[in-house]
Amino acid sequence: ANSGLFFDEAYYWHWSTNLNPGYFDHPPMVALFIAAGTVLFGDTSLGVRFMTALAAPLIAWLIWAIALELTGDRRIAAWGAIFSSLTGAALLSVAVFPDEPMVLFWLLAVLALVKVYGRSQPWWWIVAGVAIGLAGTSKYTAVFLGVGVFAWTLLTPELRRWYGTCWPWIGLLVALAVVSPVLMWNAANGWPSLVMQTM
Repeated sequence: ANSGLFFDEAYYWHWSTNLNPGYFDHPPMVALFIAAGTVLFGDTSLGVRFMTALAAPLIAWLIWAIALELTGDRRIAAWGAIFSSLTGAALLSVAVFPDEPMVLFWLLAVLALVKVYGRSQPWWWIVAGVAIGLAGTSKYTAVFLGVGVFAWTLLTPELRRWYGTCWPWIGLLVALAVVSPVLMWNAANGWPSLVMQTM
């Protein structure tokens, strides 16, 4: 809150003053995060960084929830959350990068699929689709999340059986619908951010 913005943060803040479905080198979620923070706290360092600071405890909670769902052990879940708070999630919370929202939504997708795996509740496929789509509107490297999810669900018998139902396909359509404004913006502008990211 008390330190000035560094170059990338100022760059992303400028995006937040002119919201679009895409930008030259990233999707729009970082700009949306900044816009939400500045609505609350104005065009200040706190306003610019507020949503990413808020993301850090949510990331820790998601890691806790994933570990608890997989192990049933609250101590293991707590250690997972503590470890994440002492490492990358904590570092990501002190400045604004497209990575914070991507990690947040990535972990939400993992939690949703762990719920499908452990509880066989089909509507979690839709939550996973929303989360994967939101991760894709955060950073293009979220494509690896989609590839990883497909590989995991295909190689895991308890998850592979779902492909005979409509649920994973609905999740896929939801993910594509969420990320479609980014794709349409790129298509309309000559794919600038995808070209830039693959150079």
